[in-house]
Amino acid sequence: MKNIEKVAYFSYSPYRLAWEQIRVVSPLQTLGIDLIEGVNQGQVNLDVIEHADLVILDRNFPGGFNQSLKVIDVAHEQHKPIIMDMDDDLLGLEFDHPDLINTSFGFELVPALYALRAVDAVTVTTPQLKSVIAQHNDHVYVLPNYLDDTVWSMKSKEQPESDSPVTLLYFGTRSHKSDLEMISEPLKAMAQKFSEKVSFVFYGVAAPEGLDSVADVRYIPTVTHEYLEFARNIRKFDADIAFAPLRDTVFNHNKSPLKYFEYTALGLPCVFSKIPPYKGVVEDGQTGFLASSSEEWFDKLTRLIEDPVLRKTTLEHAQEDVNKNHLLSKHTDDWGKVYSEVHERGVVSKSERAINLDLLNRLSRHVGVAANFQAHQVEEMNNALHSSEEARITQGAEIEALKVALHNSQLEVVDYATSTSWKITRPIRRVLRKLRRR
Repeated sequence: MKNIEKVAYFSYSPYRLAWEQIRVVSPLQTLGIDLIEGVNQGQVNLDVIEHADLVILDRNFPGGFNQSLKVIDVAHEQHKPIIMDMDDDLLGLEFDHPDLINTSFGFELVPALYALRAVDAVTVTTPQLKSVIAQHNDHVYVLPNYLDDTVWSMKSKEQPESDSPVTLLYFGTRSHKSDLEMISEPLKAMAQKFSEKVSFVFYGVAAPEGLDSVADVRYIPTVTHEYLEFARNIRKFDADIAFAPLRDTVFNHNKSPLKYFEYTALGLPCVFSKIPPYKGVVEDGQTGFLASSSEEWFDKLTRLIEDPVLRKTTLEHAQEDVNKNHLLSKHTDDWGKVYSEVHERGVVSKSERAINLDLLNRLSRHVGVAANFQAHQVEEMNNALHSSEEARITQGAEIEALKVALHNSQLEVVDYATSTSWKITRPIRRVLRKLRRR
């Protein structure tokens, strides 16, 4: 198999997000593969494809649909295989997920579906996610998330006195608000039980409602989405225990156990939700604790608070496990093998599989959610400019232009991605008719 020397990477992110650093940048650096940036200051550069052995698309890149089509077309014209990396089941987002309710992300899902079916291979994080993505592409490879040991080193902890204050840490994005609310009651009960002994630090997302009325709670807003800087910042916090709740949903089942690796590197024993991705990776009572009911969350966090020896031994077992089984540096050859296999196979024909009707129904609803968000944004813009007649007239023209552009782009997306069957496009066309009437 040919060794890959250069990869063209297309991402609109102005900084390296977690999945980019862990799944693309660090493996390529370790393998000695040159990463050629395909996007510079938001502008796509198709010329870089000529100099690459492979093309890799970030999971969000297809959202810029016209540009992603050009990248796919140019790469295939030059017989350069394309890999799309996915670390989440984006097409399986729940309808109440914050990324759908609070952003226009729903508009990007049909382009993502098209890209999954048009690229030559997809890399994913777990076997569960592979089974989902394999509905859309015949060449799906599992490259698990690991602890990037070019970024993280294991932080040791001294065993404290049994009566020492205990700080619990949680970090995550605002999309995890509902996960935290799920354990609101056991957290409050635990805070009341231990009174002033226990305090909390929440980074990136606010504490569950009411917790600050019964405990010392510190909230630190996200200061960066750049992964290297995040890792440096989070190491500065002084804590003793971590917790990682996830709602028991299909979407969450397809996530990776990355928080287990990161909390372990921070020197924090942790309680996790008893679902995949943690179930089957975290050994309950040895490398961490698994909880499902409110009673289990209360009991297992209480045990860690009351027993500093248990905290120390749990952390030692977890760090031994991560060092032995979950360091990126010990697995980067897997990336090299996958890239070489994809390159050797070359460009493959676009998937001709039928698109699942239930999935199309989901996507049509996602587009509807995104349209409602867009309409809300437009209404807010109108209200903000209501006091000025001239500004209101100008804004009205801009709003109408936005509606027309939005409508045209959605027609283009749906026509391109689902033109193989008139019947299965009915759910999306229903949404588009609603958009027309706005």
